[in-house]
Amino acid sequence: MDTTCPRCSLPASGAAEVAALFGWRGKRVQSWCRECRTRGGVVNAARVAIDAAARLGVRYFASGSNHPGEIAGLAEVGLDVGVAVHELHSESEFAIAAAVATYGCRVFVDSGAFSEVGFGPEGPYAARPISDGEWRKRLAVYERLAESCGSNLYAVAPDMIAHQMETLE
Repeated sequence: MDTTCPRCSLPASGAAEVAALFGWRGKRVQSWCRECRTRGGVVNAARVAIDAAARLGVRYFASGSNHPGEIAGLAEVGLDVGVAVHELHSESEFAIAAAVATYGCRVFVDSGAFSEVGFGPEGPYAARPISDGEWRKRLAVYERLAESCGSNLYAVAPDMIAHQMETLE
């Protein structure tokens, strides 16, 4: 069934073609016009990434997907989701729990620790230190996600980049 492309509003089709390409039979897939589907080689790049991951037996996550709509959409089409814990809010946490429960997707959660690091002539240093209070908030989110996602949660342990002793403390 033809629809309208969400990017340019031209008549669109190809949902079945895209679903077949990624093996998403029975999934609802947004139709895009042919120009927008191929602009920048998006379909080909996705095909290459998915094929390479399958050959190597690795798992990949659609990273930077902190918005509830992005989380839901990626899970709906069968992709695992990657989020940054410090950029989540309650609606995003709910979307993650729903995506795991409904679609069985896996979720990779990054601690955001790298954002505090700067690099100078002497090596890495804490340019924007994350406070203890902020770490406690992030760890509380980790705990809630662990409860709702169970073994589908892949979490980066919070750390202080390049300072192992500080991390262990």
